[in-house]
Order: sequence, then structure tokens, then C-alpha cells
Amino acid sequence: MSGFLNTLPEMRSIVVKVERAGVRFSREIVLPWAATNLPADAFLVAGHEEFYWELEMQSFEANTLFVSVRSLSANPFAYDPDRKPRGVVTGLHFSPLPRADFLAQLSFYRLADLEAYLQAAGERSTELQMIVPDFSEFTEADASIPLSGFFEDRPVKFRVKFMDLTIKTGYAQGEAKFPESVDPIPFTIANDHLVAEFDTIKAFFVSRLQRQTIQVNAVLTNRPAGVWQLEGASSPQIDRIDGSMIEVFRTRTLRQIMGGGLPKIVDKQLFTPDDIFGSLEDEELGRATLPDDALDLLNAILASQAVRNAKQLHFLAGELGGVAEKLRYVLTPKFGFVFRVEGREANHFILELLNDHATYIWSIPNTWGTLAEEYAAIERELAKVGAMGRNQYRRLLSFEHLFWIVVHESSEGGVVDGFPRWRNRLLEGLG
Repeated sequence: MSGFLNTLPEMRSIVVKVERAGVRFSREIVLPWAATNLPADAFLVAGHEEFYWELEMQSFEANTLFVSVRSLSANPFAYDPDRKPRGVVTGLHFSPLPRADFLAQLSFYRLADLEAYLQAAGERSTELQMIVPDFSEFTEADASIPLSGFFEDRPVKFRVKFMDLTIKTGYAQGEAKFPESVDPIPFTIANDHLVAEFDTIKAFFVSRLQRQTIQVNAVLTNRPAGVWQLEGASSPQIDRIDGSMIEVFRTRTLRQIMGGGLPKIVDKQLFTPDDIFGSLEDEELGRATLPDDALDLLNAILASQAVRNAKQLHFLAGELGGVAEKLRYVLTPKFGFVFRVEGREANHFILELLNDHATYIWSIPNTWGTLAEEYAAIERELAKVGAMGRNQYRRLLSFEHLFWIVVHESSEGGVVDGFPRWRNRLLEGLG
């Protein structure tokens, strides 16, 4: 049974909070609209702001409280969420409500059903004006008087659209409107998993959270300077954005990169990170969740799954030195990497495919042509490999310069580790 704690007999007025669910007398007690004389199915209170009414108590009969409304815009600080009970009320009966002011607080109503509960058009409202302290006669001597005594801090809950937030590194920021302030009041919600790049992919978070809005819990304060602030803002939805959610986005993008989901670009065999991101179905998601540095992107790929030739890839990317900025990607015959290593007499282009059993090297004399011409020659060879297959390419080799391979021995992690032998043979060939 809904309960309201009856006030002392001498207290003739009370401030309540009006919500979609009903009339809230305290933090614990809310009387649903169905328990009032108003037609509960004929209206819906707007949910974008908070409303406080000052009720004047007329009588109390058979557990029903009869009231008239003194104000539909009462001072919110007069509402006492910790009001204590002295009796039980199961019904609430309103005298006719101020027509325009009541309707303005609704997001839906059927006027024909409400007419009998509203003041007649042109009828004078009994609503009283909120009393505001007059500080005009304060002197410098009064400067130490804290105005916060007139404006107590109070907890607030509100909703904002996720797409209206701005994502920064370490936090999300937004703003909300309150009756107390003419201007919207800004707020920030801390989250160490957020980075500024995520601002472009807010739609993906909306999809993952399965909701368009977030709930914000904060404390509304008024400082001595008269500036309203929202402090200590938090949100259960923002808290759900953690490493596991980011990993879901990252894994989705890596799966598309490595799973053959990228569209093939005609007459192109070697790709830069920009080419890779530009080919993604969700380019913004890829750029926000993956590094755009070639070496860091390679490391992210290796960290995403078990790769049988991870040792070889780490060696080519790091220990050879000076190759990270020259790293290129290949999509066919399957996903892999091309590293360029400068030797004493030749420039070596090393193809290492994910989970493959051999390393392929094309060595071009360093006096043969320009860097662009070298890459063009390698692209032609890669096109042949893709067209005829690696085995057939090795049998019908027509490359005008040196082509050679180094097999990954015992790369499945057998008793003998073949990586040292692979490394030594590679270094011998590179000269």
C-alpha cells in the first residue's frame, strides 16, 4: 500500500516532487497518479526536467488528502526527501489545477478528459510567486555571508542523448538544463578507457549499449559567485565502456582486415595503413580503435590471435632495425606483410604471410632503379604469385633479379626450435 507520512497539524503546505510515476512525498514514498482524482491515462508528465508543486492541505478524510495547488513551480529546496511519516495516505484529491501551467508540464494529454480537473479559461490562479531573497542592500561587510545557505546542494538524476556528448581522453562531457539556471550547466563523467578518437564512433557505442540516452547522477550546487554547477557526475552506461567493450570493436576490425573482408583494389598489391583503413567497412571504427602506425598495427594484429610465425614477424619488424616505416601489407594470396631491408649491394623485399611456412625474399641491386620502381617491380611479382599460386610461381620463376626463400623449420613448436636456423639463414642471404 502506498504510504505518505502525515505532516504536523499546524503545517498547512508541503512541497512535493511531480514525476511520471506520480506524486513523490519523500525519497521512499510516491503516490501513483491512479491514486489521485486525476485521470491517470489522460496525461503524461514530461521527463526532461523536474517539477515541484506546493500543495495546501484542505482536509484529510478516509485516508485521502484533499489539497489545492499553491504553486506549480515551487522552490525545489523546500522539498524534503527525508520527510518522516506520521500517518498513511492512500489517496490524493486535487482542487482544479491551473490550466496553462499544468498543461505546460506534460508531454502528452487528452484535453477533453482533463477539462473537469482544470481551472476555467481566464480563472485567476491561486498560485503564489516564489520568494527570492533580496541581496541589493548587501555591503562589503556582508561579503562573508555564504549565499549557499539559500541554495542547498541537492542530488539530481537526468538523461542526455549519447550522441550529444563529446568524448575526450579520459572523460565524456555534456550539458543539461535545469530550472535554476538560464544557461545549460556543463558536466563531465570520468572514464579512463575513453580517448578523443572515440568521439567519431559514438554511434557504435549507442549500438553496443542498446540505448540512445544515458542516465547521469550528479550533485547540483550553487557557489557564492552564483554559478550553478554539476559536480561528481557519473553514469552507469558510461561505466560500461571498458577494455572489454573496446576489445570487441578492435577484434571486429582486425577480423575484417585478416579475414579477407577488404575489397581488392585493382592493380594494387601493396598497401599502407591508410589504404587498409580506407578499405574498411567502418573506417572511423578502425581508425579509432587501432593504431595508424604500421609497426603498432602489426603488433596489434599479432596480439589479437595466436600466429604460428609470430617470432619471425617480430624479428622482421623490430630486430632488423629501420624497417617499420617501410612496412607494407598484402591482401593476396592471403594477408601478410612486406618488409624492405637495405643491404650493402641490394635492397631486399621480404614477404611474410600470416601463419605461413616460409619467408619469400626478392633482392634487387641497389643501383637498379628508384624506390618507386622497386616497389612497382615487387607489386608485379606479387600479382603473379596471387594469380598462379606460390608453388607454381617458384617453379616458373621469371624474376629478373634474385628470388629466394627461407623455410620455417619446426615452426609448430616441436622439440627443436627452428627459429634460430631461420634467422641465421635469412641474415646470411641479406648480407
